[in-house]
Amino acid sequence: MKSLVVCFSMLFFFAAEIYSQTIPNSDFENWTVDLWDNHNPVGWVTSNGDFQGAKITNDYGHQSPQSLKSINYGGTMRAYASCKISVTEHSLSLNAFARTVYSGADTVSIHVFATLNGSVVDSGKWMNTDLSPIGPWAAVSIPISQTSMVDSVEIVITGGITPGTMLYVDDLSLSFPTAISNQENNFSASIFPNPFTNSTTLYLDGCAGENVFLTIYDAKGQLVRNTSEHAIQKIDIGKCDLQNGLYLLVVLNEKQEPVFRKKLIVE
Repeated sequence: MKSLVVCFSMLFFFAAEIYSQTIPNSDFENWTVDLWDNHNPVGWVTSNGDFQGAKITNDYGHQSPQSLKSINYGGTMRAYASCKISVTEHSLSLNAFARTVYSGADTVSIHVFATLNGSVVDSGKWMNTDLSPIGPWAAVSIPISQTSMVDSVEIVITGGITPGTMLYVDDLSLSFPTAISNQENNFSASIFPNPFTNSTTLYLDGCAGENVFLTIYDAKGQLVRNTSEHAIQKIDIGKCDLQNGLYLLVVLNEKQEPVFRKKLIVE
């Protein structure tokens, strides 16, 4: 059985397929009422308060009885609702249904922030103005830039500043890359040990006779290594110039299609 020590340069690819992950209380059917009779969606943080003129409350929904509504009753601040969830993959987009009602010149928005260890590393946003109101319900898709690994996603829904302006939001979901596979060619791979200190081994099966491309990038999205090799059963990956930390290994077939992806931890 052959073995090869590999050091990479720079290259990066994404899988195109997606699946949707449900956000807690994404259809806004679960609410609580606080001491001031404010309606608050379960699992979300809101700006609701005793003297807050701009509020988050519940109203008729897109496909279900209730939705989130941001309305300004005459306050000097914008109402907002936010939710943060843990993720294991970098989301591709935030999807939602929204409608707007304006009583003057105003802007409403939905932001999504991808974070790693508490710091924002990627983001996306949707903004709507009184010049182009949407209704009764319109599908909204917010792309999220793809430059680094993440461990959580935060969604922030912000209403208008003009009294009477309303933003309705319902049926939220996040889209993520699928697990990479190549069942047609019966390709499979594994890597051990992981975490590793000096080297780790990539075991390949189902790619005999093909060329494969091995790429790696760091947690900040910096592409650090790339190599093209005639497929063998075992490839040893040395630490070389890698610093301790989190990385992503991507294996591509000879058609430049990603067939295996795995997080690596260098200790």
